[in-house]
Amino acid sequence: MRSKSITLLVIVMALTLVLSACAAPAVTAAAGTAPAEGTTAANAAAPTPTATLKPGQVEVRWFIGLGTGTDPDQLAAEQEVVDEFNATHPNIHLTTEIVTYTSAFDTLATELASGNPPDIVGPMGVDGAESFHGQWLDLTPLIEKTGYDLTQYDEGAVNFYKTGGEGQLGIPFGIYPSVMYYNKALFDEAGLNYPPHKYGEEYVWPDGTKSVWDYDTVRQIAMILTVDQNGNDATSPDFDPDHIVQYGYVPQYQDARAMGSYFGAGSLVAADGKTAQIPSEWAAAWKWIYNGTFTDHFIPDWTVINSPDWGAGDTFGSGPRGHGPDAYLVLLRDHPRRLGHGRGTGL
Repeated sequence: MRSKSITLLVIVMALTLVLSACAAPAVTAAAGTAPAEGTTAANAAAPTPTATLKPGQVEVRWFIGLGTGTDPDQLAAEQEVVDEFNATHPNIHLTTEIVTYTSAFDTLATELASGNPPDIVGPMGVDGAESFHGQWLDLTPLIEKTGYDLTQYDEGAVNFYKTGGEGQLGIPFGIYPSVMYYNKALFDEAGLNYPPHKYGEEYVWPDGTKSVWDYDTVRQIAMILTVDQNGNDATSPDFDPDHIVQYGYVPQYQDARAMGSYFGAGSLVAADGKTAQIPSEWAAAWKWIYNGTFTDHFIPDWTVINSPDWGAGDTFGSGPRGHGPDAYLVLLRDHPRRLGHGRGTGL
């Protein structure tokens, strides 16, 4: 993980770029007791300023909650950004609107509808951004005006934030990849080698043979890691799918689109913007998930995933599970049982 000082510097650079375009009129705070300097809990469509602005000073509102960003350690880091920015930009007063994730979508929609949107929103993922399609500022003129160097980022990552006809809607300074977590102890117990840790590497089986690291290989491994109460794995003719004590794979925190995307990029909407479609790669992925759940039995079904004995949604973290994909930040930072787990490459 990057050090806090580097992270703060990058965030401040991004804020500087975005805020250079701000030219809102100065406003005066409403009477009453204000929250902590630079912070307000956004619960209304028209948030009031948190401090009296100096003559000629502009208030800029930073909306946090449409994704990650509301954990205590994240809030502390974000407040450091606010304090540092305000100390170095006397003509701008940056404030934060902290909103819980469950309320963030409705709160932001209400603010937009009322004509009083925040100036900055984030951090957030693709789902949060796409939920407000067409509302984001094209950063291209600001990038050109400030001479901001985009070559420091991978070209593909930069282009990912170029939305058709809307311009450069984001800068990839804080993105993270999806990877596959695996339980080292279970691989060791089964006598299996760990998944590859570099893109392009093949999987090495115990006998030394190699396989392409794809979902066919994942299926084979996951079936070996799926065990019933009698100790039979899912490759055995004696395997009892009604009494499974260990599953080999779980697509944790993944919706249907995410599962499909692991097999290939696609969209449920065709290029004309009107026609519904199912990409062939997504159809293949969903069939793989279905067969893994109901035919090969190496994936827990929805009832198991949500049961208290299996983590009530945190299936991988509940203990005896093989491996599963997720955005690494979620499990790496917040996972209560991350010791003994490894991270393999994505597929």
